[in-house]
Amino acid sequence: MACLSFWKRLGRTRRTGDIDTGADGLAKCLGLVDLTAIGIGSTLGVGIYVLAGDVAKSTAGPAVVFSFLLAAVVSLLSGVCYAEFGARMHITGSAYTYAYVAVGEFIAFIIGWSMLAECIIGASSVATAWSGYLDVLVNGTFSTAISENVGTFRWDFLGGYPDFVAFGISCVMTLALIMGAKFSSLTMILFTAINFTVVFICISAGLFYIDVENWSLDGGFFPFGFAGVLKGAATCFYAFVGFDVIAISSEEAKNPSRDIPLAIMLTLLLSFLVYTGTSLILTLIVPYYEISASAPLAGAFLAKGSYMVTYLVAVGSMVALTASMLGCLFPIPRLTFAMARDGLLCPMFAHVHPTTKVPILNCIVAGSLTALTALFLSLEQLVEMMSIGTLLAYTLVAASVILLRYKPIDEQRNLLDESFDEKGATNQKKDTTDASMELHNLVKKDLTEKERLVGPREPTGASYHKVAKFTFIFAVTSFLLSAFLTYGVVSRLLPTWMKIIPVFIFAIMLVLMTVVIAKQPQSTEELPFKVPFVPILPLLSISCDIHLMMQLSPATWIRFGLWLILGLAVYFFYGIWHSKAGEEEDDDSKLNPESIADEPDVIQGNYE
Repeated sequence: MACLSFWKRLGRTRRTGDIDTGADGLAKCLGLVDLTAIGIGSTLGVGIYVLAGDVAKSTAGPAVVFSFLLAAVVSLLSGVCYAEFGARMHITGSAYTYAYVAVGEFIAFIIGWSMLAECIIGASSVATAWSGYLDVLVNGTFSTAISENVGTFRWDFLGGYPDFVAFGISCVMTLALIMGAKFSSLTMILFTAINFTVVFICISAGLFYIDVENWSLDGGFFPFGFAGVLKGAATCFYAFVGFDVIAISSEEAKNPSRDIPLAIMLTLLLSFLVYTGTSLILTLIVPYYEISASAPLAGAFLAKGSYMVTYLVAVGSMVALTASMLGCLFPIPRLTFAMARDGLLCPMFAHVHPTTKVPILNCIVAGSLTALTALFLSLEQLVEMMSIGTLLAYTLVAASVILLRYKPIDEQRNLLDESFDEKGATNQKKDTTDASMELHNLVKKDLTEKERLVGPREPTGASYHKVAKFTFIFAVTSFLLSAFLTYGVVSRLLPTWMKIIPVFIFAIMLVLMTVVIAKQPQSTEELPFKVPFVPILPLLSISCDIHLMMQLSPATWIRFGLWLILGLAVYFFYGIWHSKAGEEEDDDSKLNPESIADEPDVIQGNYE
């Protein structure tokens, strides 16, 4: 019994209606333009000025444009999953909150803890890149002065020298966070406008230097073949990471049911257009093999003698890095606020300042951790740890869409406390009225003998558990397939037939499980935004995300494991005992001592 009780604690979910989002919470001050600017600012960073050229030079050639297309499609799979949840749940926390509602507390904490590491490391890496780029522009003045006057580190696990420039820019961005969500969004709008202006000037100026012959030199348009395009897509995928910051801002959005999905779609679309335009111009100005590794876009214009455009590229790079850093820092105080409000972190992190309407302590802690990390670690050490948390979050959000869509409608409404107005916008409410309870009871009884024989038209408890089981098996099978594709196929020890047969078996299993899940009844309730082609698109997203995770180095998994051990200590020594979901379960058991098992079989989903 003790083991069952402990297991039940790990899997308990949180009802959105029980979360206090009243006057003392975050301010609803963000419109569609604000959310889109935050998303674009977080997404368009070094990808424009560095990543596109790096992938074109060493991985895909001029076909880098198709690498960005494939990466955009994979990102869109995750984006639509975030959009559905963002339209339904107007609570900060993003993937953490979605997993808490749809999967359970323990998995939600793991996702939230992973996202914290991802954001802190992401912000630190951008701060380090910002410092390095500025140092290059001034011919190494900062690095030389610090090394000569302060000294260098003697340990390999630290950076070459204490990066005080990265530390300083981290502190400045922390002050911007403390000023409030509206100030941060206005800053992002300004930076995004400057960034877009620079990109537009670069593309326009590049039209005067294009040479179509560059696409036919040394291998043509596909010098590395289709395999190079696929490998480049895996790298380009990380250029689209950052749109989830929109979902974490749901509680601060004025009209989240409409604006969250639109902002996510606009962010991905505009980012793809910018990356595509930059890649096309870059590979048309100079041959792909002559692209500068450190500064591709600036180097291309410098080679053509266009010094003014080169200067604009330098300005755009600094602005893009600044916006990207603010975008990485933006989710951290909100995520820690959501976890503290749920009782999984100390309550002091759940306090919102009455004037700025942001959790100031969270901002200070986030900025301090970011600044210290950037001060002591090098960019190469940070970049290796940047991806795993985001990919885990994407995977869980896609799985949560499936689980919630196939969950019985009464359980969905109990978890989400939803009702829909005439315009389709979701209204969150705490108290269930007598009229809705009466309607709820009528729906339960409205099953004829024919429906008992043919099967339910709405999801039931039995069908939901089948979906949950096969979704888990699908994820495990995807992991095994990805592991074999990553390590087994390239092995020279296995003959060809032993490489083909396992891939074929795993693929057949994935198709069969998709069919089994698709045959289960899913909710037909109208939503402000719905992921199309469920379960196919979310399952495809799960497979793609797991495959990308398998491309990460073993060192990244080891570092993630150490961070996870620290998080497990926090959860099992504090979070599990102070969880608000646990308090709500205790209150419900006092108010309703009758067991759910005493309900009629028709309610339990036993249609025999």
